Amino acid sequence: MKAAGSNLLAGVGFTIVMISGQLDLSIGSAMTMGGIVVVGLEPQLGWIGSFCVAALCGGVLGLVNGVFVARARVNSFIVTLGTMIIVQNAMFLYCKGGTIPASTFELSDWFQRPIAAGLTPQIILPFVVMGVFAAFLR
Repeated sequence: MKAAGSNLLAGVGFTIVMISGQLDLSIGSAMTMGGIVVVGLEPQLGWIGSFCVAALCGGVLGLVNGVFVARARVNSFIVTLGTMIIVQNAMFLYCKGGTIPASTFELSDWFQRPIAAGLTPQIILPFVVMGVFAAFLR
């Protein structure tokens, strides 16, 4: 799920940004932030809680970018370049310049466990995400 799923989610988000005629340079840093928050908070909050906090952090980051671009009328290139640098450094400080090891791999095991006819959530979920996104775009 790591490569295909994360690239799919980045592509969906970036598509919306590109349709609006803007550019987001901070998407990689935002994804890194989400991963670090999930892995860092999982021991205290569990997978669901840490995913919710990571989604909230990503939403706040997007809201800040959006306010600067839409309301303050700052060029999206400049705003997201600044956001990228700020988030990268914040995550560097959070990790103390190192890495955060995952305490459990039960979620990755679930993504690879066959549900029906050899299909895993790793295969099914991208189709669900794309279906929801396609419906949203219509």
